[in-house]
Amino acid sequence: MDMKMIFRTLVFAILFVPLLLSCKAKSSEERDKAAMDSSKSKENTTVAGEAGSMWWHVAQFDSAFAYLYNGRSLGDNIVFQGKLHSTIIQRSKRRLSESQISEIRWLLDGTTDTSGDTISRADCFYPSQGFVFYQRGAIIAHISVCYRCGYNISVPKGREFSNERVTRIFERLGLPIVDDRVYESDSLENVWLVNW
Repeated sequence: MDMKMIFRTLVFAILFVPLLLSCKAKSSEERDKAAMDSSKSKENTTVAGEAGSMWWHVAQFDSAFAYLYNGRSLGDNIVFQGKLHSTIIQRSKRRLSESQISEIRWLLDGTTDTSGDTISRADCFYPSQGFVFYQRGAIIAHISVCYRCGYNISVPKGREFSNERVTRIFERLGLPIVDDRVYESDSLENVWLVNW
């Protein structure tokens, strides 16, 4: 090895090795910080979920209704900016009994054990039915249900539960379970008019 090569190697080692080591240390510190932030985020989500569950436990409703609607845009909740979704089928409106409201409340507040439920999570969320809860005529809570992917979203957020838990309520109210079969056959409005 000649002197030029040794000199270049030394210069490289002196200049770049400390730089590489500092980057490695920094990325390790960043990973540790990210891990801590992630765990804090999970704690905050759990706290928020518990707070939402408590909200459902103490909330008072004057009335609640089940509806069919056409949530064909990804993530369409039954309520948007405080108003019912524009595709609500008014003829599908069904009032929930006090016992049905309690049944849903117990799912969301944790009174009913849902720990064994299989909760689906899919890339799609095209809900087609839901529940809306009112107090003095104002919407104060809602749940959007998608039987295509098997997921539901409650606002405020409560405990998660399987859609099968609310299937009985929809059926007792005389509302169809809107799944892939219905979506693939025709528009929801036409299926409603023809089949139910």
